[in-house]
Amino acid sequence: MSRNRGYTIVELVTAMGVGVVVATMIASLWLTTTRAIETELARSALSAGAREVSHHLKRDVRRADSVEVSGNVLTLEVGGETVTYMSDGEGVHRRIGGGSQTLGLRGMGASFSVVGQRGVQVTVSGERLVRSRAVAIRRELMIARRAP
Repeated sequence: MSRNRGYTIVELVTAMGVGVVVATMIASLWLTTTRAIETELARSALSAGAREVSHHLKRDVRRADSVEVSGNVLTLEVGGETVTYMSDGEGVHRRIGGGSQTLGLRGMGASFSVVGQRGVQVTVSGERLVRSRAVAIRRELMIARRAP
């Protein structure tokens, strides 16, 4: 009678090959999932930033008594106060009187144009790099001012 005293070299090499294939599949799935999560987190942050900028712009433009656009600067007269929006590559800034706040995320931008007598067209955009890939968002709004 012969006794089994271990595995043959062929069995060991086969088991190692199967183990390497399984480990490669798991690593590939993990990397793909991680990249997808990072991309969605960046897209979500950009979307939230664009919503914040849009919210303030809609509120102020709808209440504005007058609107003026000069380059990347939108100037509104709202209830006797001057509200200025400026996009300078570092973000979208909102100034009222002496106070200033940066809206959205750093690096977001906006462009403004007056449409007809009562409308303002706004494009809010932003971009983030995730593992050397650009994730971008662009939101276009047409905001109508209230009737006098």
